[in-house]
Amino acid sequence: KDIQGTGAATPIAGQRVLTRGVVTATYPAGGFSGISIQTPGTGGTPKTAGQASDGLFVYSAAAASSTAIGDCVTVEGTAEEYFSLTQLSGTPVVTKLAAGECAPVVATPLATLPPTDADKEPYEGMLVAPRGTYTITNNYQVNQFGTIGLTPGTEALQVATNVVAPGPAALAYEAENVT
Repeated sequence: KDIQGTGAATPIAGQRVLTRGVVTATYPAGGFSGISIQTPGTGGTPKTAGQASDGLFVYSAAAASSTAIGDCVTVEGTAEEYFSLTQLSGTPVVTKLAAGECAPVVATPLATLPPTDADKEPYEGMLVAPRGTYTITNNYQVNQFGTIGLTPGTEALQVATNVVAPGPAALAYEAENVT
């Protein structure tokens, strides 16, 4: 939590830190080149804007190819922001610990998707489990940043001018899509 901080960026950028976590995702291919870790024993309880995330990205191709989901690891690296994502980089040292040295993490159930960036920030890098019906509306960044766009319901979002005329109606339609 100290590495993530409670704002949009890490409060300790540029500092070398040591942390422990459970591997929740590995990205050995596709350009993401790293792993996601989460503080042992966390998850399951929804968060609110202003709380710190328990997740963190570790930029390390070596870690992505040598760890598996569920591994308990320690990581020493340099805290930084990369395209608004807090990560450890600077040639992180990732050490696998013995099985059972970390309490497992659980996905946090979300009744609705957080609507604003401030509401999303407490979940950065964490396992979440959206409840209800959602449609993938954008998968462009899946291989670059490990993200997908979701919208509630069974219909994908449309480009405004596919539905309404250009101009004020299209701007209003796009504004509605954001919420």
